[in-house]
Amino acid sequence: MNVVLISPTPVDLFAPGVRVLASSLKAAGHACRIIFLPGGCTEHRFGGKVAYQWPPEILDQIADLCQDSPLVGVSFMSPYFDRATQLTRHLRAHTDATLLWGGVHPTVQPEPCL
Repeated sequence: MNVVLISPTPVDLFAPGVRVLASSLKAAGHACRIIFLPGGCTEHRFGGKVAYQWPPEILDQIADLCQDSPLVGVSFMSPYFDRATQLTRHLRAHTDATLLWGGVHPTVQPEPCL
Protein backbone atom coordinates (compact mmCIF):
# COMPACT_ATOMS: atom_id res chain seq x y z
CA MET A 1 0.00 0.00 0.00
CA ASN A 2 1.17 3.54 -0.73
CA VAL A 3 0.95 5.81 2.30
CA VAL A 4 1.60 9.54 2.52
CA LEU A 5 2.45 11.15 5.86
CA ILE A 6 2.24 14.93 6.12
CA SER A 7 3.76 17.15 8.78
CA PRO A 8 2.67 20.80 8.65
CA THR A 9 5.60 21.74 10.87
CA PRO A 10 8.79 23.40 9.67
CA VAL A 11 11.48 21.09 8.32
CA ASP A 12 13.85 22.06 11.12
CA LEU A 13 11.66 20.28 13.69
CA PHE A 14 12.62 16.73 14.54
CA ALA A 15 9.15 15.25 13.76
CA PRO A 16 9.92 11.80 15.22
CA GLY A 17 6.32 10.58 14.89
CA VAL A 18 6.10 10.67 11.11
CA ARG A 19 9.70 9.53 10.70
CA VAL A 20 9.29 6.47 12.94
CA LEU A 21 5.91 5.62 11.42
CA ALA A 22 7.33 5.90 7.89
CA SER A 23 10.24 3.62 8.83
CA SER A 24 7.86 1.07 10.33
CA LEU A 25 5.62 1.14 7.26
CA LYS A 26 8.60 0.69 4.94
CA ALA A 27 9.91 -2.20 7.06
CA ALA A 28 6.49 -3.85 6.69
CA GLY A 29 6.76 -3.59 2.89
CA HIS A 30 4.65 -0.48 2.27
CA ALA A 31 5.67 2.47 0.14
CA CYS A 32 5.71 5.66 2.18
CA ARG A 33 6.25 9.32 1.36
CA ILE A 34 6.74 12.06 3.95
CA ILE A 35 5.78 15.64 3.11
CA PHE A 36 7.06 18.46 5.34
CA LEU A 37 5.21 21.73 4.76
CA PRO A 38 6.85 25.16 4.94
CA GLY A 39 6.23 27.81 7.54
CA GLY A 40 6.40 28.43 11.26
CA CYS A 41 3.75 28.48 13.96
CA THR A 42 2.40 31.90 13.06
CA GLU A 43 3.04 32.63 9.41
CA HIS A 44 4.42 31.48 6.07
CA ARG A 45 6.26 33.54 3.50
CA PHE A 46 5.55 32.99 -0.18
CA GLY A 47 6.95 35.33 -2.79
CA GLY A 48 7.94 37.82 -0.09
CA LYS A 49 4.39 38.04 1.26
CA VAL A 50 3.16 36.78 4.64
CA ALA A 51 0.29 34.28 4.59
CA TYR A 52 -1.45 32.49 7.44
CA GLN A 53 -2.78 29.77 5.17
CA TRP A 54 -1.13 27.83 2.39
CA PRO A 55 -1.74 29.21 -1.09
CA PRO A 56 -3.95 27.06 -3.36
CA GLU A 57 -0.91 26.17 -5.50
CA ILE A 58 0.80 24.52 -2.51
CA LEU A 59 -2.36 22.61 -1.60
CA ASP A 60 -2.74 21.45 -5.21
CA GLN A 61 0.85 20.18 -5.23
CA ILE A 62 0.21 18.24 -2.02
CA ALA A 63 -2.98 16.74 -3.47
CA ASP A 64 -1.02 15.70 -6.57
CA LEU A 65 1.55 13.93 -4.37
CA CYS A 66 -1.29 12.06 -2.63
CA GLN A 67 -3.12 10.88 -5.77
CA ASP A 68 -1.65 7.35 -5.78
CA SER A 69 -2.17 6.80 -2.06
CA PRO A 70 -5.30 5.32 -0.51
CA LEU A 71 -4.16 6.49 2.95
CA VAL A 72 -2.90 9.92 4.04
CA GLY A 73 -1.88 10.74 7.61
CA VAL A 74 -1.51 14.28 8.96
CA SER A 75 0.51 14.66 12.15
CA PHE A 76 0.52 18.01 13.91
CA MET A 77 0.81 19.96 17.13
CA SER A 78 -1.84 22.35 18.48
CA PRO A 79 -0.52 25.54 16.80
CA TYR A 80 -1.12 23.86 13.43
CA PHE A 81 -4.77 22.88 13.97
CA ASP A 82 -6.15 25.50 11.55
CA ARG A 83 -3.66 24.55 8.86
CA ALA A 84 -4.33 20.84 9.32
CA THR A 85 -8.03 21.62 8.86
CA GLN A 86 -7.31 23.65 5.70
CA LEU A 87 -5.15 20.84 4.32
CA THR A 88 -7.68 18.13 5.19
CA ARG A 89 -10.54 19.99 3.52
CA HIS A 90 -8.49 20.42 0.36
CA LEU A 91 -7.42 16.77 0.28
CA ARG A 92 -11.01 15.59 0.82
CA ALA A 93 -12.10 17.66 -2.17
CA HIS A 94 -9.22 16.60 -4.44
CA THR A 95 -8.35 12.99 -3.53
CA ASP A 96 -10.11 9.74 -2.74
CA ALA A 97 -7.70 8.95 0.10
CA THR A 98 -8.74 8.03 3.60
CA LEU A 99 -7.41 10.77 5.86
CA LEU A 100 -6.15 10.19 9.39
CA TRP A 101 -5.03 12.74 11.95
CA GLY A 102 -2.35 11.98 14.51
CA GLY A 103 0.25 13.69 16.61
CA VAL A 104 0.14 15.66 19.82
CA HIS A 105 -3.01 17.71 19.22
CA PRO A 106 -5.33 14.89 18.07
CA THR A 107 -4.02 12.73 20.92
CA VAL A 108 -4.76 15.23 23.69
CA GLN A 109 -7.82 16.86 22.06
CA PRO A 110 -9.57 14.00 20.23
CA GLU A 111 -13.14 15.32 20.42
CA PRO A 112 -12.56 18.65 18.60
CA CYS A 113 -10.54 16.75 15.99
CA LEU A 114 -13.41 14.45 15.13
